[in-house]
Amino acid sequence: MFRLLCAPLLSLLSTTANCTPTIPPLPQKDMAEQTAAFNQRMGLAAPYAAASQQFLRSAASLSSAIFLRQAADSHPYFVNWMSGTRKVAGDNPWTTYHSTLFDSRNDYLITGNLGAAEYVGFQVYGMRDGRNIALAQQNRSSNTMQIDCRGNFTLRLSPKPLTGEGDSITTTPEDYMLIVREYYQNGQQKLHNPARYRIQRLSGEAQPPIPDARQRVALADAFYRSLVLSSLDIAEKMAQVRNSNQEVEVDRRLSDALYPTTDNRYNGVYVTLPDDDSVIRISGTLPHDATYISVVFYTPYYITPDYRNARTYLTGKEIVQQADGHYQINLTRQPRDLPNNLTSAGYDQGIVAIRYLGSQSYPEFEVQRLSHADAQKP
Repeated sequence: MFRLLCAPLLSLLSTTANCTPTIPPLPQKDMAEQTAAFNQRMGLAAPYAAASQQFLRSAASLSSAIFLRQAADSHPYFVNWMSGTRKVAGDNPWTTYHSTLFDSRNDYLITGNLGAAEYVGFQVYGMRDGRNIALAQQNRSSNTMQIDCRGNFTLRLSPKPLTGEGDSITTTPEDYMLIVREYYQNGQQKLHNPARYRIQRLSGEAQPPIPDARQRVALADAFYRSLVLSSLDIAEKMAQVRNSNQEVEVDRRLSDALYPTTDNRYNGVYVTLPDDDSVIRISGTLPHDATYISVVFYTPYYITPDYRNARTYLTGKEIVQQADGHYQINLTRQPRDLPNNLTSAGYDQGIVAIRYLGSQSYPEFEVQRLSHADAQKP
């Protein structure tokens, strides 16, 4: 079992950095070699080649979108981390992430509408000693914000405390990024009625949030490396104990380089399905204080398979519980006639991660590998 307070990450844009000839590109060759060595250690053969390439392209794409393009733009806007086929660091089928860079000396106004989102959370991040720090007092959510009857909201970012002026977050000199997380119960809600919002600067001069080009490249490089290496580190350490919910310590130097959040908790297990007859059964209880729960299968690169064509996820409301409140989730390679059936889209190994939004607990769970015949027994 692994326990993290960091947010899943995903996205798209171009796969190459738009740099001047004097600025080195992202270290894609180095990360490709690191991933190839990981594949060899983990025994990941041909079926994983496409997933590993998508993983590397997505990490480069997101790093470029944020730190090479948005960081050079003088007008604030939100980058969609989950556009197209970009998948990285724990993407989630019915969750969307947007981020914006900002100048903490300025005031900003965010206006928007929740749409059909179950929950929308706003978290400010500051850089302290090379780590991205998230503070609870700099987190706001649709559960506590002033939302009108049509779902409209406003949120201010300001270096000065604002009292009696609606919802706001007070920023500090170290702060530089805001991430917005949207959670939906199904794909139709996300597709047809997503949350919508925009940001505008209210004070200060129009200039890039990171004016220095070399600093932008350094940050893109560091973020790209952290996306790749943290995902490989999590998978390799979890894989040391397979089909069991043993505790795993991840490398905080890598995971903290990502973006932790104060409102999510995670449990998980590395699973192996040696053949089509294998069933991994996860049994436990769901926390009553969670606003949102999801159970997702990931490839060893901590990205989802094609969930448009395979049932690789369940949300809390989709999980059928027994009369005593317990659940049994049955993971198989391909769809089978079993309760709460989750599939790996044909992969023989990977990560099952359970997200608890707003919960203060880590519910215990059990993991068993069964044959299909045994899994059908009452």
